[in-house]
Amino acid sequence: GTGIGAPYTINLYNTTDNSERLRIVHDAHTGNPDTATVTWINVTTGHTVAQLVNLAGTVVLSYDISAPADLVSSTAISVYVGLDGDNGTDRKSGSIDIVTAGNVKSGVYDLAGGTGYGSIVNTDISDVTDGSGLANTKYATVSFAMTHAASAAMDATADYAIYADFCNFDQNNGSLVHNCMYRLEAVETGEDTGIFEGTVEYINMTNSTTGGTISGEHDGNDMEVEGLLGYVKGDALSVVLMDAVSGSDSVRVVYNDTDAFQQGTKIGAQLETSTHTADISLDLGSYGVGDIAVITIVDADLNSDSAARDTYKNSSTTFQMTVTTATSTTAQYPFAADMTLIETGDNTGVFVSTFAVPDFKGSDMELIYYEAKDASSSAVQYYDTASIASNSGSVSFDRSVYPVPWTSGELRDGAGNASINTEAGDVTAWITVSDVDETNDTLTTASTSAKGTILIKHTNSTGSETIATAGSIFSVDATAGTVAAELGPLSEVTIGSSDFEISLTISETMGYDDGSVTIQAGDVITVEYVDGADNAGSTSTFYDSSTFDLRTGTLSVDKDVYVMGSDMVITVTDPDL
Repeated sequence: GTGIGAPYTINLYNTTDNSERLRIVHDAHTGNPDTATVTWINVTTGHTVAQLVNLAGTVVLSYDISAPADLVSSTAISVYVGLDGDNGTDRKSGSIDIVTAGNVKSGVYDLAGGTGYGSIVNTDISDVTDGSGLANTKYATVSFAMTHAASAAMDATADYAIYADFCNFDQNNGSLVHNCMYRLEAVETGEDTGIFEGTVEYINMTNSTTGGTISGEHDGNDMEVEGLLGYVKGDALSVVLMDAVSGSDSVRVVYNDTDAFQQGTKIGAQLETSTHTADISLDLGSYGVGDIAVITIVDADLNSDSAARDTYKNSSTTFQMTVTTATSTTAQYPFAADMTLIETGDNTGVFVSTFAVPDFKGSDMELIYYEAKDASSSAVQYYDTASIASNSGSVSFDRSVYPVPWTSGELRDGAGNASINTEAGDVTAWITVSDVDETNDTLTTASTSAKGTILIKHTNSTGSETIATAGSIFSVDATAGTVAAELGPLSEVTIGSSDFEISLTISETMGYDDGSVTIQAGDVITVEYVDGADNAGSTSTFYDSSTFDLRTGTLSVDKDVYVMGSDMVITVTDPDL
């Protein structure tokens, strides 16, 4: 590249501190390195491309070039893995672009290259894209390009160490590999104590959603294991495990001690690890529509970061809800969007989430948790169920008998002379629907401009006609021969009662879609309420009816004998009025 100086002459050694790094000691250089603005370190590994491809599970690159990057005061770093055994030719299709931006001196990355580059597919280590067509028997190379200012090149006698490890983890293909190198740097607890400490946190792989069909909140499985390997060096390590380990498989820390006889002795300690059995629950066994339900999942394996609250999204590999109706089972995520479980604290292993119970009255909800490993190292599924409450509704008129309505001018005197009344005798009927499944302050049975499904019918000897409907989102006046009246939404009688009422004004003549009817004595009025979810979760229709009747009126006075000049009280009693 532009500004690259002449190569260095170097010697290579293994480090003696048990860290298994490559020590590079400069011997000389040719040309003038002070003109260089990019310094490359190209390493040919002892691993063929085929060997990398055949590693089980997901393969990642873990590297650290902090020492040489600091020596040149790097401003940008690019990292490539060569697939064609040739790190001297710029052949994009024969390399993987690991890092192409930033100044990342150490890190862990997968081997999925960008567009135009080669790639070892990290979701299925079975293929390699190598446009050069060279055989996979070539040794893979790792190349580091460090950008820096001119005159900042390393000295001819520079001495530093680097490492580049290929780690692989297999969660789903059966080998259960968790293969990686971790370098612990113990730090003395104080001046002249002789006590050195470091910490190791063990992370169990889980069925994370990241890398799956649904974008997740948390790296937890082998497909995105690089997100868990943030600390593979230093005094605080994060060791990723696929399963519990014990005995000779236990994680060990080994210290090379020189004893009093000047003999080298290895001193080691090891710790067995375990996986945990989860517990899941819904907070209630039965919910009403619109209730807030709480999901709780307790699983210490999900607590991958003891210093932060972990989060996981729902999917077909982590957890999900299903709703089972009489005819089908519907997967929900959870019902309208993704759901996120949030740990209750930094290090609790208890995860909760809430959601609004959907409108599937009479159905069963089932929570499924896909446990990656329980305490016996088995992959299992756990369930909890709850029902969505469903109750039969009812409908009623406020009277069993209504008077027959009349029009203005129909009331005459005893001699049959002209009308002595100027007001019509309209009748007001109140309709009440009771349904505890309905929790809003209004009741509608149609969400659009369609007619409501609550029907009010008039029946006589000639037939039955719908003279009004109710439950739409707005009201409409009747037009005889065109449309029956729509009364609109029903209002809740008192808040939280689930009793809803509406009134219908009944006149002597009622218009409907095809004409009009005249209310007479002996006619019947009926109301129908369609409950979409009765006690069994099925659709049922409930009815109530009343009759119209004429009653004989009476006339009375308050005394049998009156004194001249006294008041007379005349009482007319007539239910028809």
